[in-house]
Amino acid sequence: MKLPLLLFGLIAAIQASPAPAPVPALAPISAVEVRSPTDLSAREKVVSRTINLTSKLVIRDDEPWPVNHRTYTRSHTLPPVIIGTKTGYTQKVSYEAKVGGEIRVEVHVTLTLRPSDLSVLVNYQMLLFEGTSENTKDLDGKIEGSRRIFKNTDGLIKNTVHNTDEGGDRASLDLTVVNAP
Repeated sequence: MKLPLLLFGLIAAIQASPAPAPVPALAPISAVEVRSPTDLSAREKVVSRTINLTSKLVIRDDEPWPVNHRTYTRSHTLPPVIIGTKTGYTQKVSYEAKVGGEIRVEVHVTLTLRPSDLSVLVNYQMLLFEGTSENTKDLDGKIEGSRRIFKNTDGLIKNTVHNTDEGGDRASLDLTVVNAP
């Protein structure tokens, strides 16, 4: 008997409450806007840095006795790398040096901009190939490393890759990185 009275009270309460407000119709979607990183509004801040790279490779071609060892110096001033909102936050640069008719050194650099403080993370890799020609695919030495270069500063990366397979061939790298505005 209590259940019918409870239902009667609930129905009476619903009928006495005001009607809910009508829900406005949603406007139809006419197009979806897709924006590329190069299509920036004036309100968005464009972040950009110019990275200058200068490299000196000192390569030693270790020859068996009685031939003297030969040392070669190869300098590279690479074109400036612009990194940021419009160009992408990561850029790659590679170059090589060939010496003595049998050695090739490849340097691969990846530059990653950190927009929060405008520093650049420099990851580098050096590969030393030694064989019967300068175009050999015989990889005999490899090193990798990284260094962070802060905004408006420069840094020097120094490292040496050795021929770990045969002989005393090696290449020493002095890479100057300038993180300029």
